[in-house]
Amino acid sequence: MDVIWTNPSHVPQGELVSPALDIQYGDEGNDFELTHSTSDVVLADGCLIGVEGAEYGGRVDGIRVEMSDGHSEYTATGRTWHGMLAGKIIQPDSGMNRLILSGDANNVIRTIISRIGLTDTFTVPATNSGITVSAYAFHRYCTAWDGLRMMLTNVGARLNMRFINGACQLEAVKSSTYGGADSDQRVDFTAKRAYTQVNHLIGLGKGELKDRAVSHWYADEQGNISQTQSLTGSREICQTYELTTSEGSELADKTRDKLKELWAQGTVELDLPDDLNLHVDDHVRAYDATTGISVDSPIVRISMKLKNGIPKVSYETGSYDWPQEEA
Repeated sequence: MDVIWTNPSHVPQGELVSPALDIQYGDEGNDFELTHSTSDVVLADGCLIGVEGAEYGGRVDGIRVEMSDGHSEYTATGRTWHGMLAGKIIQPDSGMNRLILSGDANNVIRTIISRIGLTDTFTVPATNSGITVSAYAFHRYCTAWDGLRMMLTNVGARLNMRFINGACQLEAVKSSTYGGADSDQRVDFTAKRAYTQVNHLIGLGKGELKDRAVSHWYADEQGNISQTQSLTGSREICQTYELTTSEGSELADKTRDKLKELWAQGTVELDLPDDLNLHVDDHVRAYDATTGISVDSPIVRISMKLKNGIPKVSYETGSYDWPQEEA
């Protein structure tokens, strides 16, 4: 696996000699460290590095020098493509509550890249993705990385990234799934299932005594949240949620979201093989026929270590922890 570098104008300069790359990206991290043995090359601020045709790469933001016995080792540090998107904010237009966009997902991505001023680093194919975004309302003042991920996961898709000719190409693609009950791709997992969890949350809002605003929300056996109760008697577990400054739709929304946060059928740990060619927001499924426990978890973090030309990729699954809506 070869690592290409560009100058600060993003013109490719060739392959680095003996690169060692440590990179991580997803819902945290989104940075890299790189050493190499290329003569007379010190990667400057604004240089790009990347593996041609792959997701691994980013922008050089700094350099660390370690001196020992008269020998210097230089380590370039920087943000991955994901980290660059995480460093930009999607803002609504003046006088508008939210930025709302529709159309083919690639066109929407192109619009966002233009709005955040990263057209010198990111490109988007002129062809349509075939994935339609319908009046998607971005969270107010969310990062471009979170915003694009939320938009695409909402339609069963993910953001695909490839370093091509000195730029990172972005496009929307359908998410992939690894494993499942009917698949020959087996996943080792340890799961704990809770048959009964908090399933009735009472939001207590503005006001006093009989005049206090109240909002009731319920979860069913599958974790679906609504205002219709299905679990009663010994299966009901009820809690209150203090929201003393909220009322109306705000109280309802916050109570519903809190129940989503509280409700869970259990915990799961997945043991995935390395180097599966999966991406952030692809999914992993596992199933146990005896208990009926099934697991469907998104890939939320990926790390890759490159040494002696050989990459080692590992994956972490988890749950989405999207930012709260900015008022």
